[in-house]
Amino acid sequence: MHKGLMILVGGVSGVGKSTLSNFAMGGLENLGYEVKRCVPYTTRPKRSYEVNGDDYRFITNDDLNILVNNQDDWDVEEIGSYIFANSKNETIPKGKEVAIIPIHPHSITDMKEMYASDARIKSIYIDIMDEIIEKWMQTYKNLKRSGTRPISAQLAIQKVVSNYNYKGWDYVFKPKWNLKYDQLQFLKMVENILHSDY
Repeated sequence: MHKGLMILVGGVSGVGKSTLSNFAMGGLENLGYEVKRCVPYTTRPKRSYEVNGDDYRFITNDDLNILVNNQDDWDVEEIGSYIFANSKNETIPKGKEVAIIPIHPHSITDMKEMYASDARIKSIYIDIMDEIIEKWMQTYKNLKRSGTRPISAQLAIQKVVSNYNYKGWDYVFKPKWNLKYDQLQFLKMVENILHSDY
């Protein structure tokens, strides 16, 4: 069977991974693409703008442990004091399906290795350029109440990724911090990836 396409979307917290990924999936569905929606589980508290079941499935540590221990093939990652998990069976796109999955930047190599035999994989890194860093920092400060990492840690992650010339990432998306514009440009990038992949 033809392998589906998995697009991994990375970037620091608060840069818009989930927002852009969800918009792109909806846009692809409207254009007639088969989209495999993958909603990860997390023990992180829900942010005010997030929708349970759309952005993440918010779950307690105990309930997540029961799920993970009763099934095989889970991708489990601890970020700070929270756990993020995907069931491989729910994540892998098949045939003409496309899955867009937000990930943390440091997990790119592991994710590519984990899914290499099951899907065709492309990746997009969302870069916080100097021009938008102040706007991102303000957004990030608003998220801090949800238990995210300190700004200094996020900036260190960004610096490492950019200093290594985005090693491991196939594409780099540079948002302008204008939501509608960024969503449309991100969808256009994803469409271009689809056209070049088929």
